[in-house]
Amino acid sequence: MRKATRATKKKTTTTRAVRPGAKAWSPADIRQLVSLYKNQTAQEVANSMGRSLASVKAKIRTLNLKKDPAAKRRAAARRRAENTGSRGTTRKTTGRKTTGKSASRSRTTGARNGSRRTMRRGA
Repeated sequence: MRKATRATKKKTTTTRAVRPGAKAWSPADIRQLVSLYKNQTAQEVANSMGRSLASVKAKIRTLNLKKDPAAKRRAAARRRAENTGSRGTTRKTTGRKTTGKSASRSRTTGARNGSRRTMRRGA
């Protein structure tokens, strides 16, 4: 067996591992995230910080940040205001209406997994 002539020294890194192409979170970025997240949605924070929504949400989860109830109410009111039309009514949803003739033509069928869905009978 051959003896090692030099002691091998293990390389240590001081930076955390970050996926290639990803931007590491600096302490200043984390402070900014915490301050912005109090009054803004995750999407607004991501846009203002120049990061993806997924990365912001992941950091929010790892930091265990929670919004206070008042901020949640403000965000919900802002979303409702954005979704109103010019006459002050909310925009229509994309769901289909199943009243009248279409309701009499439809039937429910059970799928293998137990869910129920509405299928139209012939045209």
